[in-house]
Amino acid sequence: MDGSEMLARRRYGEGADTLRQYVLEHVETPAADQELLRQLSSQVLESYVSIGRYQDALTWRETMETHQLPPHDAILDSIDNIRLLASFADGDYAAVTSHAADLPPGEPAVKSALTSQVYSAATAAALCHDQKSWEAAAGQLAAATAWTARQAHDGATEFPPAVAPATIFSLQVLLQLSEVRDGGPVSSLRLPELAAAGWRAGRLNISTLLQITHWAQCLQALGSVTANDPAAARLRLMAVKRLRRAGDLEPAARLLLRGHRPARGQLQLETALAGLVTGAADRPPLAEARRETAKLLHSLGRPLEAIEVLLATPSGDVTSRTDLLLARWLGGGGASSALDADRVEQYLSAVAPGDLSGVNSHVVPTADMRVGRLLEAAVQRSPEDSKAWYMLADWCYTWGKQAVTDSQCRSADQLVDSRAAVAALLPDAPDEAVTRLTDIVERSHVQTDPDNDIEDDLISSSAWVRAQLATVAPPGRVDQLLELWRAAQSSVYGHLGLAAGAYFRFLQLQQESDTSGCERSTLAALRLLRLIVKHAAELRDQLMEGLADTPAGPWKAIIPQLFARLDHPEPYVRSSIGRLLCAVADDDPQLVIFPAVVGGDGCRATPDTEGEPTEVDGDQEVACRLDCYAGLVDTLRRRNPAAMADVTVMVRELRRVTLLWDELWAGALAQHQPEAARRLAALAAELQKVAEREALSEDERAAIAADKYSIAVRPILYVLEKIHAITSVPAETPHEETFQKLYQADIEVALAGLREPAEPWTPRAAWEPFRRLAAALQQRMSGRAAQALSLDDISPVLAGLRDTAVCMPGVAGACGLMVSAIERSVLILPTKTKPKKLQLCGSDGRRYAYLFKGLEDLHLDERVMQLLSITNQMLAKQTEDVERYRARGYAVVPLGPRSGLIQWVEGSTPLFGVYKRWQQRAATANGTAGPLQTPVARPSELFSAKLQPVLRSRGLPADSSRRDLPSDVLVSVLQQLLEETPGDLLASHVMMIGTS
Repeated sequence: MDGSEMLARRRYGEGADTLRQYVLEHVETPAADQELLRQLSSQVLESYVSIGRYQDALTWRETMETHQLPPHDAILDSIDNIRLLASFADGDYAAVTSHAADLPPGEPAVKSALTSQVYSAATAAALCHDQKSWEAAAGQLAAATAWTARQAHDGATEFPPAVAPATIFSLQVLLQLSEVRDGGPVSSLRLPELAAAGWRAGRLNISTLLQITHWAQCLQALGSVTANDPAAARLRLMAVKRLRRAGDLEPAARLLLRGHRPARGQLQLETALAGLVTGAADRPPLAEARRETAKLLHSLGRPLEAIEVLLATPSGDVTSRTDLLLARWLGGGGASSALDADRVEQYLSAVAPGDLSGVNSHVVPTADMRVGRLLEAAVQRSPEDSKAWYMLADWCYTWGKQAVTDSQCRSADQLVDSRAAVAALLPDAPDEAVTRLTDIVERSHVQTDPDNDIEDDLISSSAWVRAQLATVAPPGRVDQLLELWRAAQSSVYGHLGLAAGAYFRFLQLQQESDTSGCERSTLAALRLLRLIVKHAAELRDQLMEGLADTPAGPWKAIIPQLFARLDHPEPYVRSSIGRLLCAVADDDPQLVIFPAVVGGDGCRATPDTEGEPTEVDGDQEVACRLDCYAGLVDTLRRRNPAAMADVTVMVRELRRVTLLWDELWAGALAQHQPEAARRLAALAAELQKVAEREALSEDERAAIAADKYSIAVRPILYVLEKIHAITSVPAETPHEETFQKLYQADIEVALAGLREPAEPWTPRAAWEPFRRLAAALQQRMSGRAAQALSLDDISPVLAGLRDTAVCMPGVAGACGLMVSAIERSVLILPTKTKPKKLQLCGSDGRRYAYLFKGLEDLHLDERVMQLLSITNQMLAKQTEDVERYRARGYAVVPLGPRSGLIQWVEGSTPLFGVYKRWQQRAATANGTAGPLQTPVARPSELFSAKLQPVLRSRGLPADSSRRDLPSDVLVSVLQQLLEETPGDLLASHVMMIGTS
């Protein structure tokens, strides 16, 4: 990352240091751009001043003067002005007055935010130094106020408005000082409202925030603000935090210690804490100040001292954030391993034991258990802290997974304790019985007999284990053995149970705070779903309780995963997920109704070019899934009958136009024609051999030929008859009527000829009618490839839809946006699968374009878009940095296993199109292509041309499948293609299409 990018990310210190090094490396170079070096030097100087690194600013200003690089801002041309700002930051108002002596009187010639800071600081220092009378400073105060007001006015009247926050703040304080000059009491001065408790410091840059802290110090010197004012302390901590997060640790430390005189080279942080916030009225900020001090120490590479600072927090000042910070540092290892464990235990002794104390897990080391206890202490101190619940859930989930893994891998030698406990209960039992009972106690998971038809509910885990124990143990010992099993289950699944409860609590708190869209909510929902899938029986109580009360909002991000688990074998899981989906449908119907209707129609999906449905009729798993979908659809239909009816009609009709009948036949014939040609050619050769066998009679030859013909054409005939059955039903649209009128008779004649050929000894002739049919269909389709079909022709029902209750598919927040109609013109794209471009008219008067694709499963595309959405959530976290990265996604709405809608992205340029245009330009420049020459090679042809020589050199077959090729062969071909492709291809395209 270069210096300019660091400055853009508001990491001013690191950016300035990087640019400074660049300038020093190039300043002596004769060919260097002096104007560029001057600009970069000014950026370095202004960055140092903005974060309070005044000593570095003074040193760099001298360097600039040595190399004759004047700053852009004339106010920094004088080193005394930099010293003035440094003295004002330190509260040395006598030095400020001394440095301000050379400031020109009247209105400054240069108008900038830094100029405003210099003149305002000089005015304030004149009031603070030696109790100078207000009357003597009246002229200077009036001039500074008038000039600052004019600067704010000029910036506000520009377009776009540009007023520095620092200027507004200076004007606010100067106006207050003017009120005191006119006779108001000094006590009427106050920190501006920007310092209120609810103020968000992230909206201002660090320069403005630092200036506010300097003004707070000035108001304290004037006696308006008390030395222990909470607002002043809060402002100071905000600035320290911002500097620390930006990596400017030294300015942060100096600001934290302002007002103290630490020994040279040392940071007397305890003294700083005592002086920063004191007094009973300031106890709330004290814990935050101590935490900020600890964070600064940790960032400076002193983690042990940082932990000691937190452990020394008085019990009355400990908050959940203190616990979370300790847990994070102690869980990271490193210096925490040298920490005295008794100190941590003493810190934890003030908190009552929680649920973790009841979990007996051997997999958690003692040091990591202390981390868990700290997290549990955090939720006890602040039950409404969602971050604390999330971190506790994350810790429990991690160790819970480890416990389950260890329990599955334990050998018989590791079950000594359980075996001894079982043997103590059954001293007279044989070794085989003790081994069997130990195995049931330690390793049993809930299982159901697949032959046992349980429809209403699943046998509870304890009941199943009791039944297993009863087959081996005496009746009087079953209850005692069951207690051993419960203890073992607690050891294995105790942490996962706590994790489930904590995640559910976190989701509730996130929903209440209206931040359910964050990436933590999505991760919590995904982990809960994993627990539901993996351990539904073992965590039955926790999951049932949590699912009953969980809010619907956080689950919206993982709707596809919820539908995928709707056929879970646990009845309570199926019913809970169904209720959850219904709750989501109440808030956002389009997220649930479309998948529910599509899933409920699972086995009635549009056939593919094989003529087969995508699901297998009669499959037990499919039947279970359809039952689950049917229950969900019935519930949704009762809640929203109009929407369900309209969506059902729309999905059914869209599936109708997925593959039009002519497209279905054309695709099937194109797919099976090579196979048919191969089979009939082989059959012709076989029949030639039969005809040459003189020992056979004519009847025998005919019987053998008929058998061989039947065997050869049976697979192809089966597929064609299935497709014929689909297209021979009564037509429901004008397009289907036209197809039957034009081709139905020819298809029936061709099928009859394929079943019983007129010339069995020349089998190729039986396929000739299908060859002519395929040519006719291709000619018809290629003629209309770039044309539009009429929706009235292919689906009159869709054309007649008006003012539906269907939410616009895939549009975020489209609860009130309905599909009012569908455009009559349907564009067919000239690609292999013949996708169709539809335009839906919204109730807002706008048109929304979609690409309707068939013969492709769009569920993977849907998951990719879901991944991009979650990635955007992570990139858009509310931090100090400006948001810069965002993946542009589009909506994908699967309408079955082989079709779906894709949101049309207007104005987009495919990368393949960029590559192809470059090929054409390069071929034209080389004279190898033109209007009358051969077109340029396709990418697949280029790949094959590079691949064949490599295969020959390796001794590999030329027809090797790509997936079977060694990876180094593919990498070698890719490297050759990359060398022939310009590295700036995309950049050149962007430059050429630019308008300026």
